[in-house]
Amino acid sequence: MDLAIADSNMPGRYLIGIECDGITYHSSRSSRERDRLRQAVLEDHGWIIHRIWSTDWFQRPEEQLQKTLSAIQAAKKELENRSETSLSRSRAVPVEIVTVERETVTEIGLEIIDDSLNEAIIYVEALPDVDTRVQIHETPVGILAKIVEQIVLVEAPIHMNEVITRIRTAWGLQRAGARIESAVNNAIQ
Repeated sequence: MDLAIADSNMPGRYLIGIECDGITYHSSRSSRERDRLRQAVLEDHGWIIHRIWSTDWFQRPEEQLQKTLSAIQAAKKELENRSETSLSRSRAVPVEIVTVERETVTEIGLEIIDDSLNEAIIYVEALPDVDTRVQIHETPVGILAKIVEQIVLVEAPIHMNEVITRIRTAWGLQRAGARIESAVNNAIQ
């Protein structure tokens, strides 16, 4: 998330998340990763997302600023219409709002309620061992199936398209065409 706008009326809640097509966008390995999946995951966790494209910002900054302000107002109205129960269910981690008063400064933070959630889970990408002397689509189905199994054991649950991405990356390829997709799909089956 590049920028999150806090709700001044409800500490601990954010009105909207703003995504920009900066370094994170351009360093992603596939358009599916950077566009659909990232935004879908954020929205599944209750975020309202507004996207700003750098070319639009540079060419028409005032227009983009007005669109962003309008998106913030629309998000505020949408959140007002949602019930409090649906908001609390959409959090990825149950939290309790903690406020500490210090002279003229008020610090607001979130505290994890359940101690079992304190341990961070680090996501690990599978690095399958492959023989790059043979093309992916020429690799026997049984061998490809073993590679798929290695990936699933490390990353499950994982989408079929991500399995294809791991395999093509292991072979050092930038994209997967119809032959590669078909070969990997056969191995998955």
